[in-house]
Amino acid sequence: MMNRQVFDPSRFGGRLPLSLARHAALIGLVLTFVAALPTPAAYLEDVPQILVQPDGTVVSCFASGDEYYHWLHDADGFVIVKDPATGFFAYASKAGDELVATACRPAACDPAAFGLQPRLRPGRQVLQERRAFMAAGELEPAPRPEGAPSYTSLNNVVIFVRFADETEFPNPLSYYDGLLNATSGVSLRNYFKEASYNQTTISSHFFPTSGSGSVISYQDPHPRAYYQPYDATTNPQGYNGDAERTSREHALVKAAVEYAAPSVPTSLNLDTNGDGKVDNVTLIVRGSPDGWSDLLWPHRWSLYTVAAYINGKQVWSFNFQLDSVLNVSVLCHEMGHTLGAPDLYHYDDCSSAADLAPVWRWDLMANNRNPPQHSGAYVKQKWFGWIANIPQITTSGTYTLNPITSSTNNAYRIASPNSSSEYFVVEYRRATGTFESSLPGTGLLVYRVYPTANPQRPGNPCGPPDEVYIYRPNGTTTANGDPASAPLSADSGRTAINDGTNPSSFLSDGSPGGLNISNVTTAGNTISFTVTLGGSGCTYTITPTSASVAASGGSGTVTVTAGSGCSWTAVSNAAWITVTSGASGSGNGAVGYSVAANSGSARTGTITIAGQTFTVTQAGSGGGGGQVTIFSDGFEGGLSSSWLTSGSTTWGYSTYRAAGGSGSAWCAGGGSAPRSPGSTYASNQNSWMVYGPFSLADATAASAEFDLWLQSEADYDFVKWMISVNGTNFSGYQTSGGSGNWQHVTFNFADVTAFNAIGAAQVWFAFIFRSDENLEYEGAYVDNLVIRKTTAGGGCTYTITPTSASVGASGGSGTVTVTAGSGCSWTAVSNAAWITVTSGASGSGNGAVGYSVAANSGSARTGTITIAGQTFTVTQGAGGGGAYTYYIPAIAHNPGAGGTLWRSDIAVANATSSSASLTLTFYSSSSPIVRSASLSGNGTTKWVNVVESLFGVSSGTSTQGTVIVSSSAPLAIVARTYNQASSGTYGQFYPAVRLAQTIGQGQTGYLPGLEKSGSFRTNVGAINLGSSTCTVQFSIFSAGGVQLGSTASLSVPAERWAQLNDLFGSATGAGNQSVAYAKVQPVTSGCQIWAYASVVDAGTGDPTTVPVIVP
Repeated sequence: MMNRQVFDPSRFGGRLPLSLARHAALIGLVLTFVAALPTPAAYLEDVPQILVQPDGTVVSCFASGDEYYHWLHDADGFVIVKDPATGFFAYASKAGDELVATACRPAACDPAAFGLQPRLRPGRQVLQERRAFMAAGELEPAPRPEGAPSYTSLNNVVIFVRFADETEFPNPLSYYDGLLNATSGVSLRNYFKEASYNQTTISSHFFPTSGSGSVISYQDPHPRAYYQPYDATTNPQGYNGDAERTSREHALVKAAVEYAAPSVPTSLNLDTNGDGKVDNVTLIVRGSPDGWSDLLWPHRWSLYTVAAYINGKQVWSFNFQLDSVLNVSVLCHEMGHTLGAPDLYHYDDCSSAADLAPVWRWDLMANNRNPPQHSGAYVKQKWFGWIANIPQITTSGTYTLNPITSSTNNAYRIASPNSSSEYFVVEYRRATGTFESSLPGTGLLVYRVYPTANPQRPGNPCGPPDEVYIYRPNGTTTANGDPASAPLSADSGRTAINDGTNPSSFLSDGSPGGLNISNVTTAGNTISFTVTLGGSGCTYTITPTSASVAASGGSGTVTVTAGSGCSWTAVSNAAWITVTSGASGSGNGAVGYSVAANSGSARTGTITIAGQTFTVTQAGSGGGGGQVTIFSDGFEGGLSSSWLTSGSTTWGYSTYRAAGGSGSAWCAGGGSAPRSPGSTYASNQNSWMVYGPFSLADATAASAEFDLWLQSEADYDFVKWMISVNGTNFSGYQTSGGSGNWQHVTFNFADVTAFNAIGAAQVWFAFIFRSDENLEYEGAYVDNLVIRKTTAGGGCTYTITPTSASVGASGGSGTVTVTAGSGCSWTAVSNAAWITVTSGASGSGNGAVGYSVAANSGSARTGTITIAGQTFTVTQGAGGGGAYTYYIPAIAHNPGAGGTLWRSDIAVANATSSSASLTLTFYSSSSPIVRSASLSGNGTTKWVNVVESLFGVSSGTSTQGTVIVSSSAPLAIVARTYNQASSGTYGQFYPAVRLAQTIGQGQTGYLPGLEKSGSFRTNVGAINLGSSTCTVQFSIFSAGGVQLGSTASLSVPAERWAQLNDLFGSATGAGNQSVAYAKVQPVTSGCQIWAYASVVDAGTGDPTTVPVIVP
C-alpha cells in the first residue's frame, strides 16, 4: 500500500529538505519473491494443505517454497501464520523483518478487505539467518575439469522412515523402484542415462528389503508431532527453535542409517569419488509436507552434528523426501546438485531481482518440470561434464543442429564481438520424447553465458548478472517478457535475433551483444539457421524519435539507419497506430505508419523500430475541454532544463537503465559528486528534482504518470513523488525496497489532502530520494514522466459495451453499443483485415457499431476495433479449410477434495509419414492461450498436466476449458482428466472431436448406461462446434422407455464446452434409477454438438465417460 506524507521543511532551515518518517511504505509495486536458498534446492509450489483450527474449523490452503523458507498461503497469495498466543492460523502482516498474525483468520475473513498485502516475506536479514543456519556443514565440491563427468556411476542408498504413530507404507516397493530404477519411461535412472548420453548411471538400492515386495521402513520411537514445531497449546512435544530441530532431525537420520546399514553389502561401492563419504543417501519419509514445519518439508542437508557410517564410509549429505510429493522431477533436480550443478533461478536473500526468471522452464536446474526436462548444453558441458566441448562458430554461414537429446552436433558457441567475458550458445530443444515433452515449446534456443558473473555463487542464485540467460520476446534486464515463446523457428514466425529484433541480443549490462542469427528453419528432426559474423555487430538509429499528431489523425515515416545485412523489425504497441510499410527490413530503410482519428482525450503510443522506441503523441478532441499534457520527459539525451536539482549527489541522466528508449533519470547520477553508472547511491543522500511552477487553475483533475525502477534499503531509504502549491511544503507518496523491474506509477493529485492542488495557480512537482548512513543499493530510476490535467468544457467521455467477443471459425457478426455525451463525436476503425466495420464507422453521442468477421481457415487469431478511443477485442477460433481441426471438449486444473488436484494430459499421434505443424488454443474464462508445436511423421507426444506444462498456467490457478487443435496433417488425439490418490490415479478420457462427429438441430443422440443411486451419479456435458450459442436438451428414459421427469436444458457457447452436473436432479421428478438412458437433442439453428455423460462412482469419485451415440 502507499504511504502518504506531508513535510514542513522550515524546521531544517532550507527551502527543499524534508523530514523522513522511518517506516515501511509500498506503493502498489507488488513484489513476488522466490524463497531464499543457501545451498542448492528444489522449489515446490502450491502443495495442498489442510489446517485444523483449535475450534475444529478446517482450512484448505497451499504451501510453497523450499527447505530454507516455505510458507502457507491461500489461492490469492495471502500468507498464513500460526498465532503463538491463540494457536489459531491467521493471515499475516509484516512488523519490521518479521511476519506476525493478525485478527483476520482464513475462512472467516477477507484479507484484502482487512487491508493486508499478499505475498509477504520476512526481511532479508531473517532469510539470510535461515540461509546461514542451513548452510552449516556444506562441503565444497571437489574440483573437476569441464567436459569430464563428475560421476560415471553412483549408488544411491534409499531408506524408508515412518513415525511411531504411523502404519507401514501402503505402496509396494515396486512403486518406488519404478520411480528410481526403471530402465524405460520416466525414472531417475532413465533420466540420467538419456540426459548424460549413457555416460552416468544412477542405481538406487533400498535397505533393508524383505524379499516379499513390501516396503520395510525404520519406525522412529517418536510420533510425527515430535518433528513439528512446538506450540504450548496444540503441540507441547514439538521442537523449540533451530538447535532442537537440528538435534532431532540429525538423531532421526543417524538412527535410520544405523537401522539400514547392516543390510548394505560391502561389495556395493558407496564412495565412487573417493572422498571418504557416502555419495548419496535418500530418506523417504511417510506422509505429506507440513507448510508450517521447517523439518517436514523436502530438503537436502548435511549430517554434521553426529556421525553415522555405512561400511566405513561417513554419511554426510542426505536428501529428505516426503512420500506424498515424491516424484521423479524433484529427485532428478536434487541428484543434479549431487552431481555438481548449481541452481539457475534467483534466490531472494541475495538477488536484486528475485522475481526475474533468467532460464525459466528450459532447464532442470531452474524450474524442474514433470517429467523432468533436460539441462541446456552449457550446463551439461560445464557442470555435468556430459558434453566434452561446445564447438565455436568462427565463419559466417548456415548451420544445422540435432536436438539436445542427441549426443552429437547438439549445440554451438558464438563469441560476442562486444564482450570478452560473455558469449552466446544456441541449441535445438524439441518438445517430444520421454523427458523433453514437458517443454513449453520447440525451436532454436539462444542464450547468453557469463561464466564469471558471480564466481562466489555459481549459477544464477544471486543474479543479475546471471551466468545463463535465455532470450525471449519482450525480455530485458528488468522484465521477464515471454519465456514460453523463447524458441526461434519458421513455425513460430520468429526467425532472427540481433541487436534490432525483439528480443535483442543484449549483454548483461543491457548493451548490444552483436549477435546476428537469421533464416531459422522449421523445427523437424533438425533445425538450421544462418550466422553472420563481423565487426562490432549491428547498430541501429531511427530519425525522428517522436511525432505529434492532430486529433483528426495522420501518417508519417521513420528512417532507419543500420549496417549492411543487419535485420530489424517494426511493431506497433498501440491499436490506433498502424505500421503501413517497412514492418521488417535489413540495412538502411524506412517505416511508414498511420494514426487513427482520436475522438477522446489526448493519448500517447509507441512503435518499436529496430529495438528503438518511436513515440506518437496525439491531441484529444471534445469541444474545448478534456485532457491536456502539461509536461513530459522521456529522459532521452539528458535532463530537461525545466528541472531544478539540488544535492551534492543528486538526480542526473543515466543510460544504465531505461524503461523505454535509451535513458532515464537516476537518483545518484548528477550533482558535484555523481556516482558511477550501475553503482550505489551515497549515504545520507538528500536529492531533489523539481519541475514547476505550472497552473492548475482551470483543471478539474490532474495526475502524473511515470515508470519507476527501485532497489533500496527497505524501510529506511525512500524514493518520493510529491507536489506543492508554494514550492516549500510538499506532500505525496513514498516507497522503499525493491520493485524487481520497471513499474508504472500513477499519482492522482487529488489524493493529496494537506492542500488543494486542483484549481491552484501555481503547482510544483518533485522526485526526492533520501538515504540514511547504513546500507546503500543501486537506488531509484524514473522514466517516461507525463503530467496531465483535465479541464472543463466538452470533457467528452466514452464507454463501449461489450468490450470483447468470441467468434467461431465460420465467421459471424455483432454490434457494439457506444455511450457518449451529446455532441461528442467518435469513430470506429478495424485494426485487422479480417474484421470489417459494417455500420457506425463514425457518430456523435450515443450510437452503435456493427462489425463482421470473416471465416478462418487457419489457426486461432485475435484482432481489435478501436471504437471511440476504446479497444474492442475479437477472438476467433481455429478453422478447418485445408487444415485439420480437432476439439478437445474439456481439460481441467482444479483443486479436488482433501487437497488433491484434478489435472489433464493430452496425447497426440501423427497419422501420416509427413511432419505436422500444430496450433493448440486453450479457451477458458481468461484470454485464449495459443501454443505451437510440431510432430514428426508417424510420431507421437504427450503433454502431462497440459494446463501447466504447455499453456504455462501457474500451479495455484484453478481453471478449465476447451482446447482447439489445428494441424497441417490428420491426427489421433485423446485427453485424460484425472486425480491422484494414494492407490493411484482415477479419472476419464475424452476423445478429440471433429465436425463430422457432431449432431445438429433435428438430430438425436443417445447416452446409455446412466445411473442415479447411492452408488453412482451422472453429469452430462457438450461441446458446440457451431458459430453461435446452442441450447441442448437432455431427456431421461427408463428401462421401459418412459420419459422420467422434465427435460433438462444446457446452453453451450460457440466453440466452447459446458457441463450440467447431476442430470437426474436437474430433470425434476426423474428420481433415482439403476439403469436409464438420455436422448440428446440440439434445438437451436446452427448447432454442431458432441455430447457425453460422466457416470461417477460416489464411493471413489472415479468417473466413466459415455460418448454420445448416433445409431
